[in-house]
Parts: sequence; C-alpha cells; structure tokens
Amino acid sequence: MGEDLVFGAMLRRFRVTASLSQASLGERAHVSTNAIAALERGRRGVPRPSTVLLLADALGLGPTERAALINAASAQRAGIALQIDSALPPLPTPLTSFVGREQELAYVQQMLASTRVLTLTGVGGIGKTRLALEAAQQVAGEVAFVELAAVTTGSAVAHAVASVVQVHEQPGRPITDTLAAALRPRRLLLALDNCEHLVASCAELADALLRACPDLRLLVTSREPLGIDGEALWQVPPLSLPAPHSEPIVAHIGGSEAVRLFVERARMRSRSFSLTEMNAHAIEDVCRKLDGMPLAIELAAAWVPSLTPDQIAARLADRFRLLDRAGSRTATARHKTLRAAIDWSYDLLDKTEQRLLAQLSVFAGGWLLEAAEAVCGPGGEETGARYPDVVEVLRGLVDKSLVLAEPGPNGMRYRMLETIREYAADRMATAAGGDATFERHRDWYLALGQQALASYWWGTDLLGWLERLECERANFRAALTFSLEHGDAEAGLRLAAGNWVLWGFRGPWQEGREWIERLLAVPAANTPSAARADALTVAGQLAFQQGDYASAHVHLAEAVGLQRRIKDTRGLAMAVCHAGLTARGLGRYTDARALHEEALKLSRAAGNRSYEGVNLSALAHVVYLECHYEQARVLAEQSLAILSSHEWGGRGNVDVNIALYVLGRVALCTKDYTSARAWLEEDIALWHATGDIRCAPGALVGLSCVALAEGDSEEARQLLRESLALCERGSWRMATVYALEGAAVLAAANEQPQQASRLAADARTLRAAWQYPLPPAEDAVLRRWLDPIYLSAKAGACAATSWSSKTSAAEAVARARAVVC
Repeated sequence: MGEDLVFGAMLRRFRVTASLSQASLGERAHVSTNAIAALERGRRGVPRPSTVLLLADALGLGPTERAALINAASAQRAGIALQIDSALPPLPTPLTSFVGREQELAYVQQMLASTRVLTLTGVGGIGKTRLALEAAQQVAGEVAFVELAAVTTGSAVAHAVASVVQVHEQPGRPITDTLAAALRPRRLLLALDNCEHLVASCAELADALLRACPDLRLLVTSREPLGIDGEALWQVPPLSLPAPHSEPIVAHIGGSEAVRLFVERARMRSRSFSLTEMNAHAIEDVCRKLDGMPLAIELAAAWVPSLTPDQIAARLADRFRLLDRAGSRTATARHKTLRAAIDWSYDLLDKTEQRLLAQLSVFAGGWLLEAAEAVCGPGGEETGARYPDVVEVLRGLVDKSLVLAEPGPNGMRYRMLETIREYAADRMATAAGGDATFERHRDWYLALGQQALASYWWGTDLLGWLERLECERANFRAALTFSLEHGDAEAGLRLAAGNWVLWGFRGPWQEGREWIERLLAVPAANTPSAARADALTVAGQLAFQQGDYASAHVHLAEAVGLQRRIKDTRGLAMAVCHAGLTARGLGRYTDARALHEEALKLSRAAGNRSYEGVNLSALAHVVYLECHYEQARVLAEQSLAILSSHEWGGRGNVDVNIALYVLGRVALCTKDYTSARAWLEEDIALWHATGDIRCAPGALVGLSCVALAEGDSEEARQLLRESLALCERGSWRMATVYALEGAAVLAAANEQPQQASRLAADARTLRAAWQYPLPPAEDAVLRRWLDPIYLSAKAGACAATSWSSKTSAAEAVARARAVVC
C-alpha cells in the first residue's frame, strides 16, 4: 500500500469532492494532466505558491479548505514530510449478531448528523462499544474506530489514533499537530472507544482535533463524559425488559430485547434451545435480575448447556459467583466476567467515590439527595477526616455511570442497577463502619414514616405522602429487615406504624401483617409501649381490610387498651376508629357507632378537623348499613364538606372516598339512580387517581346495579369484570363477596335464575365462613333483584334448591366469571 504526501492526498480529495477529473482540473488551473497526476501521487515536488492558488481557485475551495491546502504545501515545502495512507483499516468485525437497539441506533445516527461530538455513556457491560460500532458501520463515508482499552497512558492516546488513521509522527513536531494537519481536509467520523481511564487526555485531543478539523466528527464511548465544549451526551440504557403481561407468556416477552439476546446467545451454545411456555418465566426472571445488562445476560446464557433457565435464575442470588465462571477465554479482560467489568469502573474511582458507592448500597430502590446526605456520612477509619459534600461526590458517580439520576416529583431521584448495587454491597461488607451506615438508613426511614403518620393524622397532603412512600417501599423493607436482624423491636414497630399509611391505602395488606407479626415475635416487643400499641393498630386495620375480622378484633382490643394507658390522643383516636370499623364488619353496629362517636370526640378535642371528617364518614357508613338513609346522608355530607375543603386538598383528598361511597350507596338504596351514578363514578375515579382501593369493590358493584336499573347490561358486565379482577388480587375477602353478589344480580337481570341463586348462596356461605354478615342495607339491594326470581314460576324449585355449603372462594369466583365474562 503506497504512501502519499499530505498535499497530494488533500489535492486528490478536493478534486473528487468537486467531481472533477484530473484533465478537467488541469484545464481550469492551466496545469497539465500529467502534472496533476504526479502531484497527487507525490511524484513531483510541491508547486510554487502561485500554482497552489490557481489550483485552489479551480477547485472552488472555501476559506477553510483553501487555507488547509496552502498550509499543507507550505509544510511540505519546508521539509516536514506529513504522510497519511489514504485507505483506513476496516472496522472491527463482531463475531455475534447485534440484537435489538433499533430505537437507540436511530437516535445515535440522528445525533451524529446534528452534532460534532457525541459521547455514549453507561456502566460497564451495558453495550456502549457494540452500539457505537453498529452506528459507525452505517455511516456513509470514512470512519476510523480507535480502541483505547489497552492504552495505559494519556500520552499514548494521540499515537493510538495516529496508528489507526495511519499518520506518521514527524521529528520535532507534536503528534497532535501532525494529526490535525493530516485530518483537516478530511470528512471523517472518528470513533474513540473506552475513554474513561484516560478521559483527560482524550478530552484534550478531541478538543484540539475538533477545533482544527472542520469536517471531523467524533463518536465517543466512555463511562463518564469528556467534558468539552459542544459535547452531546447520551446514556445507553439497558436492553428493554418485558412489559407487564398475562398468559400466554411467550407472546408477550418474545419481543423484549433482553429476552431476545438471552435466547439468541443460548442458541449459540445449544442449537436445540428455544423460548417456550415452560421456560419463559425463568428467562424473564433472569433478564430482570440482570437489569437488562447485555454483558450479564450473555454470561448467563453461556450456562445454558449445563443449567436450565430455572437453575440459572435461582443461582443469580449470588450473580458474581455464577457469572464470573462463564466468560469467554478470548474476551478482553474487563469483559471476561461480570465482576471484572465493574472492577474496571470501580478502580477508576478515587477513595471518596469508592466509599460513597459502598455506602449507597444500603439504599434499595433508589434515594433522594437529602437521604444520601443524612445516611452517607464519614465512618470507620475516615472519622475525623474531611468529608466532601455528598452532592459533589454523588455527581461524580453519576458522571461515571455508576449511579443513575432521574427527575421525580420530589426532586432528582438516584438509583443503581441492581448488579452495581450488589457489587457495592460486597464492598460495604468489608468496609469499616458499615453498621453505622445501616443504622442511619433505618433511622432516616423511621423518621420519614413517623412524619407520614403525623401528616395523615392531621390530614396534611396525604396523596403526596402516598406517592413519596410508594417510591420508598424497598427502603422501608430494608430498614425493617435490619431491625429484625438486630432484634430492635422498638425501631421495627415504629417503622411498621409509619408505613401503615402506604399499606393501608395501597396495600399489600398481607405483607404489612407479616412484618408486624415477625416484629411482635421479638422478645423485646412484649413490653407495653406506644410503638407496640401503634403496630397493633396497624395490624388490626390491615386484618380488617382483608376481611379477617377475628384477628382484627384481637389486635385492636389490645391496641385500644394500651393507648388508654398511654393517653396519646392521636394513637387512641386511630385505634378506636379502626376498632369501630371492625365492629361494623362483624355486624355489631351498636358497638361500631359508640366507637366512632368516641373517636369523633377525641378528634374534636384535639382540634383535628381532618380526622373529625374521617370519623364522620365512618359513622355515616355504619348508619347507612342499618338502613338509616337520611341520617347517613347528612353525616356523609358533613364529612365531605370538611374533607373536600381547600385546606385538605379538595375533592382529590383520598379520605373523601368513604363519604362519596356512602352517598352513592344511599342514593342506590333510595332508587335515586342519577345521584347514585354521580357519587359512585366520582368515587371510582378517585380510586383510579389515588390508588386507594378500600371502597372500590362496593363502588363497582353498586354502579353495576345502577347500570342494570338503567337497562345497560353491558356496562354492568364491564364493571363486574373489574370487580372480579379485584377479588382475585390477593384473595381479598370483601371484594370476593361483593363480586359474587354483583354477579348474582347480573344473572337475575339476564333471566338466569339458577346461576343467580347459586351465586347468592355462594356469597352467603363465604360470608358465614368469614364472619362477614350481610348488612341490612346491602341485603335490601340484593332482595330487590333476587326476590322476583325466587317467587317466579319460571324459577320453579330454584329458591328451594339446597346448594352445598362447602364451596371454596376459587370455585365461586369461577362460577361468577362464567356469568360475567
């Protein structure tokens, strides 16, 4: 391959760009064709300055290109033999196929067309190099791909680039200047791969070349930005994971990029491997546990000849142990194992960044800046040393792609991919002062939960607190786990009480009960205390929500007794209120009334208008169930007037749902279907907007009865489908009996007397088994629809049919589904 002098190479490129033959250019510049050919081949000395100017005019060069041609001639005339091979080496050839990334690839190509330097950032193993290479292969024109992973010193960066573009170093001249002169006339995409360990040197070279070469573009991959003017940044995301789905699973997850990569790489190891209904759940589990990280998925797929997907998924609890034995012998050192890929990034951090990364591993599911500042202070051997602001160090970890930053409703929220978090947790386990960090983490979320509880008591921004606590579920679980492992019942019970706001309104109720039962089993939890009383209140309320009224009554009776001894108005009012709810569920309406009236007095004595409104609606609910419709309406309207005031968030206040529900059911019982529809639709809309599901089952069934009364059987059917979906969610007892009774009403309206009778009997059987008596007001609504079929001649002996009393909830729901769906 011959070497051309820079002037000759530049002349040839300008001529080709201008679409001129050597003869045409010679004619325009008054130079022979042979002379043009000799100049381009470097077989003739540099022409006189006047001839260079004639050539520039003939080529129609702009100011930049004209200066480049003149400078090249001057440098060569001075004896500086700048040389460059016109043919660039081919791009690296991948040995495996490129899977997915269609949107990312299109975005990178779009950005390359509109910016001169684009840096792809992301954690090791996320696929930056592969995406950059794929994008480079699709670029029209010249592309040079420079791999810098093996370059160990900053001074060698420019030489690595020169080697790829085949520019030779000249004595007495800086290599950067030589590169700039050689690349100035070229339209070139220069890809610099893996710059993170030499980021300062790469930034300096990139800035110099971009300023000197107007037609040069850069595509950079690095775990942190170069930080130069004009740099556009794009963080490479993980591969897409399957969206929420139902059966059949293959049809839903097969389009996921992460799943496609696993299956394709597994097939390379075992040609008979395929995605099936049998292994789909396990493959999805593997991809989710590995955060959609391409390197980790490829390493996991390498186990397919030896392990099933289920076995791989089960062993990912210790992902580094499994995946550190799966790498290719020929892969680069940093890509042979998952740990090596992250070690590469970790080793580039300074000591302060390493320490903070380890400390941040105590957070589960992400964190806010103020939490990091409170939890991640100096510790261990660093005590007494200067500790920089957390925000400064955190920004460095974000820049280096080890921490992700995402805007949220409460400010910027930070998180680590679970693989990075596990790696950081390993580092935390060997660091001094680890327990102190975990204690600060627990104390932060304990205080947050107590704030939420106090805010609920006073009716302050409940919806805002629900959204904030929803984001912190995993952190509360981590703090509860730490408390249990250290036998700290007091802190654990207070954490559970604070998390009640989330469990009570959003669920899952069973999870909350299980945490509290485990905490109450800790010996130190037996001491009478405010923490135990609050936790018992929470346990009782959650048991009530599930329809386990017997357990709820036991917990709340003890809670009320403890709170009376402690004399905490807030704790007593809440315990008494929930004891009233349980009494109502058990059909003890007189007791329920008395308890809610007491809670109402306590709220008023404390000057708490919000909790007064809560208890007014709870009292209205009891009165409604006893068929005192007018009194219930008045109480519910009083509650609504308080709770929907601007002070407590208007009609978007979560707690107005009980009043809306009561008003809707009262209107249904009094056959005011227009009002019933308005109230119940508003209640259902509030459920969808806030996630508070407490009244959803009764509201859906009530609205279905309104639809049937108005002659819209299809709307009723759709509402009851939603009701069935709720009752199948966590075996919700109250939702189950409501759904069965709603399905019985639908069957009666559609003249299916036998199905209606059977479903009503199923509901009665389950109510008896669960100690959930049918309230008079709801019995009246059912009788309005069911009595006619019992009395009709068409039903025959249907009313007298003795259905089996040994039905299960699952069997009954299946029968309801057959009617509704």
